[in-house]
Amino acid sequence: MKFTTELATNVYELIEYLALGLRSVDLHENTISFIKEDLKIGAGSTVKIANPLNRLTPKKYLVVSQEGVGQITKAKGKKWTNDNVYLINNGSEEITATIIFMR
Repeated sequence: MKFTTELATNVYELIEYLALGLRSVDLHENTISFIKEDLKIGAGSTVKIANPLNRLTPKKYLVVSQEGVGQITKAKGKKWTNDNVYLINNGSEEITATIIFMR
């Protein structure tokens, strides 16, 4: 989110303006990241996800929503690369999740 502070005529307006902007901060917009929505992973299954970050390999991931009983982790023995990342569902049933991958 981009905004200008030139519209504030005094310090109180500036604080009000900045507070409004800070309440609108979005994690995905302010990090080098990509979102994978509605990702289905079967029980005990590993999924390969294409990495669109152009020559950058994600280092972290954040599960922002999940339906189903499961535990999502990095797939052991599968190295994350500039091309793909790998996750596994260690749970006993299929899950559907939205995940943010970050640099």
